[in-house]
Amino acid sequence: MKFAKAVLVIAVFLALGMFGGKLAGPTISAWMRPGPVQHGDYGKYLQASGKSLVLFSTSTCPHCKQARDYLASRHLDYQDYVIDKSPDAMKLYLTLDEKTVPILLTANTKIRGFRAAVLDNALSFSASPPSP
Repeated sequence: MKFAKAVLVIAVFLALGMFGGKLAGPTISAWMRPGPVQHGDYGKYLQASGKSLVLFSTSTCPHCKQARDYLASRHLDYQDYVIDKSPDAMKLYLTLDEKTVPILLTANTKIRGFRAAVLDNALSFSASPPSP
């Protein structure tokens, strides 16, 4: 009887683990995902390009096109590294340890994805360094 109870308890825990993990996985993954804006030192990317903004994109990504249009509409000078067209751009992109495009860099800010409001806020923030 004890053996049957032990097997039943183990089976219940295994079932909960398999199904609960399957359901919880995407939720936990979303919680762990970094936000769209990350602050840090990205000066080496700007220095390599000679521009004050660097965009990592692909030629077929609709969000990358929106980011390019956004930057052009604000007359912002930027370097566009199109990673599916240039092996050198891909090598540089891989040093960011990112898995998505577009990525926009300023000297102290990394912006993931395209959301105009986030870009407006981040670019105005990065234009003047944060006060201590």
